[in-house]
Amino acid sequence: RNQDIDMTALGQPPSKIHARIDVRDSWDIKQQASAEHGSQGGGGFARRVPKFMAKWVFGREHFMRGHPEAADGFRETDLFL
Repeated sequence: RNQDIDMTALGQPPSKIHARIDVRDSWDIKQQASAEHGSQGGGGFARRVPKFMAKWVFGREHFMRGHPEAADGFRETDLFL
């Protein structure tokens, strides 16, 4: 709706994912924050399935590094180290 997502850039190959962050320990806080932002889905979908299942399926965030450029296959587990 707000045109802030480049739909052509979705679905990148796994080698382009440079950070995979486990957010399961922060699940409740993440859901509360998402519920405040319509562009984040409003937190609605994950509330419609059992919590254990939502955490299992959506408990990791994936990011691509823009700068400095990272080699394909490079992985980080923390964005702030």
